[in-house]
Amino acid sequence: MKKNSKILSIIAYYLSEYDSRAINDLGFKNTAQAFEEISLLFGRNKNYIKLRRDEFDALPDSSSHRRGWKNRPPAKEVISIAGYLKGFSYTELTQLAKSFLKYEINLETVVVEQCDVLCDSETDVENIINFKDNASVIKLKEGLTAVRFYNRNIITSLKLLYKGKCQICNKVPSDLTDISEAHHIEYFSITQNNDANNIIILCPNHHRLIHRLNPKFDYETLSFLFPNGAVESVAIDFHLGHLK
Repeated sequence: MKKNSKILSIIAYYLSEYDSRAINDLGFKNTAQAFEEISLLFGRNKNYIKLRRDEFDALPDSSSHRRGWKNRPPAKEVISIAGYLKGFSYTELTQLAKSFLKYEINLETVVVEQCDVLCDSETDVENIINFKDNASVIKLKEGLTAVRFYNRNIITSLKLLYKGKCQICNKVPSDLTDISEAHHIEYFSITQNNDANNIIILCPNHHRLIHRLNPKFDYETLSFLFPNGAVESVAIDFHLGHLK
């Protein structure tokens, strides 16, 4: 998730709204430590998260006591993210922030001797990702002996972020429970790319459609381009790519 401004903006909004309470719950000793460590963790300069927080501080409906960055109009996407996250509780935002940070800290490949499942295909991988519990372990073949540990934490985070909605149709397929599914835009079984920028949350119907027809994904327009010329565009997004 390196350089992902949208993920960092979610964390910055959380810090803006809840200040020292958020700092403490994320396990940092003070604000300065949080700003520096979070920024560097995501490959940014040490003041990046502070500056982004200041943008949220300056919004008219911000809960922050700080004046914030009022010397320029807020970015359109900052307003959009703040408006969307207003619907999240403190507990939900804390879970999101913690899980995004935890995922970034634990990116390394881990060689393990015993796992629950050994996956050879993308279908195997996504079935396990979407239908096994969070304690499930996935490993992929890497050469003759090594395997790769699959970190499910980012999937859990993104499903929470969209609250069961499909990013394409912007609908919740079931009122009974969250049946949304994670799809790797570039197949994880081939690329081992589990970055947030490579994951989209879909309803079962759109997920099956995309696997059946294998469209190309255009990151500039956030659209799936099908072989027959049809286009399915992302309707809701708070994590793919960078803020404009």
